[in-house]
Amino acid sequence: MATISIYADEVGSTLISNDPTYNGARTAGSADSVKALNLVCDVGQAKEGDNGFFVYRTALIFTIPVYILAISAGKLTLFEDGSAIADAQYMYLLDPEGDIAESGVVVADFGQLLGNTTEWGKIHKDAWIGGPGNRNIDLNSLALATIAAGQKFIVAMRSGNDINNVADVGFIERNRFMFSGVQDSSAPERPRLQLTYVHPSKSQAYSSG
Repeated sequence: MATISIYADEVGSTLISNDPTYNGARTAGSADSVKALNLVCDVGQAKEGDNGFFVYRTALIFTIPVYILAISAGKLTLFEDGSAIADAQYMYLLDPEGDIAESGVVVADFGQLLGNTTEWGKIHKDAWIGGPGNRNIDLNSLALATIAAGQKFIVAMRSGNDINNVADVGFIERNRFMFSGVQDSSAPERPRLQLTYVHPSKSQAYSSG
C-alpha cells in the first residue's frame, strides 16, 4: 500500500446567495457572488440582521494522478478557521452529479447544487468546533470509487440546515462551517485528500501539490 496527499486546485470556490427571505437565498438559481478558494471557505448559512439571509455552498476540485486506480481508504482534511455554528448539524460532502465543471465554479452552480444530496462523507458540529486545527472527514465507498474513476475529483459541500430547509432565526444567527483555502502554501492549512491506494510500482508515500 502507498499513501498520497493531494491538494485542492485553486479553481474551487464558495458560492454565496443573499436575500431578504431564507427561501429566496436557499432556492436562488444563481449565487450573488463567488468567493475564491484562496480565501477562507464557508459552508452553511446565516441571518445577518437587516442584511438578510445568506447561504454558502462550496466546491473543491482535485487533480488525481493517473496511477491512482485502487483505493482502500481516504479522507478529506480541512483546517477549521473561525466557524460559528449555532445548531447541532452536519456538514456534508456530496456528489455534484456533473453540475460543476472541471474548469471551475460559476454563479449558476449554486442553484444546480440545491438538489444534490448523495452523501460522500460528513462531519458533525461537535467534531468540528474546538479551535483552529485540522479536521478529517472519512470518505465513503462511493467517493473512493469516483476518485479512482477519473483524473478530476469534484466534491460539493452543504450544511445539514441547508439540505433540510431549516432557516436561521432571530435577528442574527450564524451556522457557518469555515476552513482555510489555498492561500497558504504550507501543507497543514490547505484542503487536501489523503488516500491509501495500491500502486503497481510504488510503495512509499508521495505528495502532490
